[in-house]
Amino acid sequence: MKTLTIALLISIVPPLLEPCQVWQALKRYEFIEEHQLKRVKVSCYIAPEGAHTADGSPCYEGIVSSNSEHLGMDCIVYDSNLVAVMRLECRDVGGHPMLQNGTAIDIYRDSMDRAWQLVGEYGTHVWVEWIEREEVTNK
Repeated sequence: MKTLTIALLISIVPPLLEPCQVWQALKRYEFIEEHQLKRVKVSCYIAPEGAHTADGSPCYEGIVSSNSEHLGMDCIVYDSNLVAVMRLECRDVGGHPMLQNGTAIDIYRDSMDRAWQLVGEYGTHVWVEWIEREEVTNK
């Protein structure tokens, strides 16, 4: 697949792209492949005071809802420039089909203002990388 992509990029260099643009596109593609990033729709949710997540945790900023496959994992969120902007804990499972099939995430926010702020800053889609949660223990 990588060879095909490189060949495709090279074939369009003369008419459309400068060599620097090809190099940037290739580096972007390599980064996405290396980190197994997936572009997903992002939304936010708020919950009533005292609400709990699917794993029994109280709701707090720093959690994300996805599907049961990702429950217990962490999610690194990247903006459209592939800059890591936040790390969230997947502690909730959503009922929306896009959440269930892994094409969306729902980030918990304390208020609607905070939700609008996030969507205003990053738009409706982000890149995500799912990683195993590293439990911190006090010794």
